[in-house]
This record gives sequence, structure tokens and C-alpha cells, in this order.
Amino acid sequence: GRQLALLTLSDMHQSAFAADRRLSGSAALKVLSWLPFVSTQVHGLVDGANDVDVVSAEGEKLVRAASACANASHGNYVDLPTLKLLADQVNLSRNALSGRVRSASGLIGPIHRARVALNDQITVLNGLLGDGSHALMFAQDFLGARGPKTYFVAGLNNSEMRDQGAVLSWALLHVNNGNFTMSNASSVGTISLSSPAAPVSDPGTKLVFGPLEPTRIWQSVNAVGDFPTSAKWMMAMYAKARGQQVDGVLGVDVVTLENILRVVGAVRIPTVRKN
Repeated sequence: GRQLALLTLSDMHQSAFAADRRLSGSAALKVLSWLPFVSTQVHGLVDGANDVDVVSAEGEKLVRAASACANASHGNYVDLPTLKLLADQVNLSRNALSGRVRSASGLIGPIHRARVALNDQITVLNGLLGDGSHALMFAQDFLGARGPKTYFVAGLNNSEMRDQGAVLSWALLHVNNGNFTMSNASSVGTISLSSPAAPVSDPGTKLVFGPLEPTRIWQSVNAVGDFPTSAKWMMAMYAKARGQQVDGVLGVDVVTLENILRVVGAVRIPTVRKN
């Protein structure tokens, strides 16, 4: 949908730019702006056209940066240089939109309604750009921009009456400089433990979840419903089972896979036949 978005933003940009030029160059509006009440409406109209112009222009830049990254990436490789350029553009666009939420005080009628609606949209955009900036910073480090990393991937079901599904399978994700590979998935039975890998130090957690042996039994490791805690335990459990340290843990359940496939499209599995 990037191409369609780019066309829509381009039309929006051209229309807003033309409106901004006409309003800024209007002799009649300049004369009317001498009147105190009318001046507020004129400036509100001019500011609105200019803000839409800036928003659409920044949108075009963002879509182009995202497309450049997508086009440079393929298969099991994410192009980190263009990903960084996308992150830089997100920050530039965020700066360009900062301060674009303007007061609607004194504006009336359609000018007031347009300003309020535009403020709402810019507020949402600023929030999305802030989230996007944090996500892209994380993505670069996660994908091995600073060197190779290995993550433990926990395969979860989503049928438990608790916050997270039971850990039933596992695999390793290796990343380095944007390249990533995944080991074959295996049952957690292949890394079973005969004794706990770490103590359950919190008294309350130990009282409630201790009998489930969450630092020994993989199916119980995330019964606590707190993934950071579960992740630390899984790292310790895998290290004890295989003598290997990992840099982090990913939890993947059926819902996660469903959302991923919505983005990347269908995946053909030779051993699974579609009914």
C-alpha cells in the first residue's frame, strides 16, 4: 500500500501547497487581516493550509524512506543502512511536526472545526512517530548493528487460563548486521532439566508459583505472567541445559504468527496440506 499512500500524499501536498500560496499571496486577505477579529480567522486559515502542506510533505518523505528500506531488504536480510535512514527521517519528521498543534481559541465555524480536527491528527502522528523512533532504534540493535546476537525463541500455545501460553517448543535466532537465521524448532523435552536453573527469590512469587517449579519445568516458566521475569529464567534454564548464553528471549504464539503472516503473506509448508 505504500505506492497508493504516496500518490494520496502527493495530491494532498500539491493541493495544500497551492492553497498556502494563494492564501499567503491574497491582497484581499492581507487587507482583511488588519481587522482584529478577522485577522484571527485569516491567520488560522493560513496556518492550517501551511500545516497540512508540511504534514503531507513529511508523509511523502517517510513513505519513500520506508520503501527504500523495503526494496533494499530481502528474505532473511534487513538492510541496516536504509533502516537507519528511515529512523533518521522519522526523527526529522517528528521535529517538523512539533509545534504544529496550534490553539483553536478565537476561531469560528469551519475554520475552528478544521483546526481542531487537524490538531487531533497531528497529535496522533506525533505519538506514532515517537513510537516509531523508539522501535527503529531498538530494531537496529536487535538486528545486530553492533555485532552478532543470539536469541532464544519460545514457542507458546495460546490456550492457557493465564497471561501467557505454555512454552512447548524452542529455537534459536541468530542475527548479525541485518542477516538473521533460525535453527530448526525442537520440543522443550530436548532441553529438560533435572533441577532448577535459578532460585525463585521473591517470597510472594515463590509462595504462589514455587510448586510449579517455573525455573525447572519449561511449561511452567511463564506462569507468573511477567515476561521480563520469565525471560530471565528461560535464559538461565537454556544456559544450564546447553551451556550457552543467549542475548534475549522472544515469545511467539499463534496470534503473533497470525499478525506476522498478515504482513509478509502466506507461507507454504510442504508437510501441511490446505483443506
